[in-house]
Amino acid sequence: MTRDTKVKTNLISSLLLQLITVICGFILPRLILQVFGSTYNGLINSVNQFLQCVTLLRAGIGGVTRAALYRSLADGDGDKTSQIILATEGFMRKVARLFALMLVVFAAIYPVFVREEFDWFFSFTLVLVLGISVFCQYYFGVTYQMLLQADQKLYVYNLLQIAATILNTVLSVVLILAGLEIRLVKLGSAVVFGLTPIALFYYVRRNYAINRAVQPDNSTITQRWDAFAHQVAAFVHSNTDIIVLTIFTDLYQVSIYSVYNMVTTGIKQFVTAASNAMESMFGSIIAHREEALLQGRMTVYEWFLNTLSILLFGCTMLLIVPFVMVYTSGVYDTDYNRPLFGWLLCFAAFMSCVRLPYQNVVEAAGHFRQTRNGAIMEAVINILVSVVLVFRFGCTGVAIGTIAAMSFRTAQYAKYASAHILRRPFSIFLKRMGVSLLSLGAIMVPYKLLGVDALLLRADSYLTWVLAAIPVGCAVLLVTLLLEFLFYPKLTGQCVAVLFHRVRGKGVK
Repeated sequence: MTRDTKVKTNLISSLLLQLITVICGFILPRLILQVFGSTYNGLINSVNQFLQCVTLLRAGIGGVTRAALYRSLADGDGDKTSQIILATEGFMRKVARLFALMLVVFAAIYPVFVREEFDWFFSFTLVLVLGISVFCQYYFGVTYQMLLQADQKLYVYNLLQIAATILNTVLSVVLILAGLEIRLVKLGSAVVFGLTPIALFYYVRRNYAINRAVQPDNSTITQRWDAFAHQVAAFVHSNTDIIVLTIFTDLYQVSIYSVYNMVTTGIKQFVTAASNAMESMFGSIIAHREEALLQGRMTVYEWFLNTLSILLFGCTMLLIVPFVMVYTSGVYDTDYNRPLFGWLLCFAAFMSCVRLPYQNVVEAAGHFRQTRNGAIMEAVINILVSVVLVFRFGCTGVAIGTIAAMSFRTAQYAKYASAHILRRPFSIFLKRMGVSLLSLGAIMVPYKLLGVDALLLRADSYLTWVLAAIPVGCAVLLVTLLLEFLFYPKLTGQCVAVLFHRVRGKGVK
């Protein structure tokens, strides 16, 4: 397949995976809330987030390995590729063994934090069950996932994940409805997702000529400690909020956060899917030193990702509270009606998406050391602001902390990429952000002034919510495209024309 064909295949499979993940992600938490209650839902989300702390053991290796593989694959150097794979595989096997040890220690300590709601043995065994699939991923699958992504064959991994996600949802629903306890339900999930990296391992063994006679080249992953800072920042963005809420509040707050975060994460994953499909293309372009092509592709990609983020999160900001109220109908043990928190969490997710074009080119170019300090500052800002504000504002306080950290990091990524990789003025980013913020304001202000929020809250079923969401989505689309045509008339016209022709099947040259 050509480079563009691989990008399209990766993009379609990634979007399909995220669509299925979002749908399945709504089904299981809702069923858990209904059958087990908010405390169980909060416990599961809390354990999963704490497990992400332990996964920092592998932080940094992914981006460094992919950056090294872009060059060896572009040069067609099979032995170099094998050396990189063997070095990464050896490192990940050590990480997997250390993870297993730390998992047991964490499983013994964690029950202390939730001892008022659950007994020690229940929490201990639940942590072990939730950690099984993570161990299998580290030991068998992560290295080969990196290889497939660098070789623009991410669609193979996506198809395996699609099958596992559907199977897990069906199996979990059956087990819950059969009356089994939550640990057995999650054990079924662990087996399903544990088989996925094993299948990936055997796929690569059959389809790639990895020369295991060569010596691992550990020098290719020496930048992993610089990339580690970047992964810590990603960890902080994804996990600090629930960790802070678990330590300083209660499981009801964790459950509220997890329900809203489920929605924003699901939307964010659609944007991230497009980003993941594009990163390997930029890695290939940079490895081949095609600077003119990089400039052109970046301009279009930046417009596409920003416009997509405005559309998706503009709709989400208007619709998230009515959706959550429908989703949690019948659950009365805590109040899930938190509009300000919902809007702030949407904006935090929006900021994490608009930085992706700049993050992609920085990571594809392998500039981890140069941008390390910004990642550290992001982590510090998020922790400090969240801890200070959580006591007075709860969920809303940690959302503000995430926004502060993400805003800083987005600007830092864009400034570095503009100066050192794209070689263009930073004012291009500032204009892009100004238009994006203006679009979100133009969407939100009429929503409040016209009282649309009160009308949407009258939705009492998924059907009435969808019927209310359709005109909202059309209005957001109209406002967004009008402002894009106003500030980027030529680029917007070209991109819309391309999309229109492709939808009609004519294509453009």
